[in-house]
Amino acid sequence: MYFNLFVTLCCAFSSYIYAAMAAYRLNADELFFELMLIFEAVFVVDMLTHFLLSYRKEGSSTSTPPERDIMKCSLHYYKNGFLLDLIPLIPFQVIEMHRGRHNLFYLVKLMRLYKGFKIFNVPKIMELIKNLY
Repeated sequence: MYFNLFVTLCCAFSSYIYAAMAAYRLNADELFFELMLIFEAVFVVDMLTHFLLSYRKEGSSTSTPPERDIMKCSLHYYKNGFLLDLIPLIPFQVIEMHRGRHNLFYLVKLMRLYKGFKIFNVPKIMELIKNLY
């Protein structure tokens, strides 16, 4: 749970930085480059852990046990979310283009926002806030 929150925060923060780099055509200087490497390492670890996570079959109740076979879990992740995690990890921005347009490839990394919003369950958070008050 805490790792998912950490990944979601990294996703939001890195997406903001990547969008700014694409919009203002900023180059990755030393600080941004090291920060980008840290973010990419977090996303690689997240991607690798998803190959090992158990899952529940679609339409099954919460009382049914989750699937724990590693091969089935890996195949499930490969079919459902692997490409959404792999494509933003490819460093397209190193491809040189005319007039600094290679920075526009940072927008590909915004694909991670889909996963971040999927983890960030707004109705559940609103229910928690409602229960607090």
